[in-house]
Amino acid sequence: MIGRRDRLSDNLLRSIEQSERLSESCTGMHLRVAVDYSSQYSLTKAAELAARGAAANTELTADDIERSLHEVDHSARAAGPVDLLIRTGNERRLSDFLLWECAYAELHFSDCLWPDFDEVRFRRALSDYAGRQRRFGGLTAKVGESP
Repeated sequence: MIGRRDRLSDNLLRSIEQSERLSESCTGMHLRVAVDYSSQYSLTKAAELAARGAAANTELTADDIERSLHEVDHSARAAGPVDLLIRTGNERRLSDFLLWECAYAELHFSDCLWPDFDEVRFRRALSDYAGRQRRFGGLTAKVGESP
């Protein structure tokens, strides 16, 4: 579960903690459930943690922020970066969702609303993803040259 826990009811918090305990040894899939989640909030808190832990006159690195982000959103450490983000409902935005983790994610957009996003549509998204060339921010040709 990612998101702010300090604003959740005691009953919901107990249910989340119980679910986490029951699934802590599961390794087949990483599922992130976002409740009261804001990527901007998480990044701000991670930057505060990283800055507090940095020595004077030390430049913060992406690794510092990522380590601190894991402390803010505990499950981010286990799940790692997002490879494929599927956005349903004809939306074409990230909506403050996993901004750090989606830095090199491939995006798939579907006009279908989430409740109707079935196995056929999921397989279509996976097929689309499998056909992409992942460059992780790199270029296939020099800037200014034709590919």
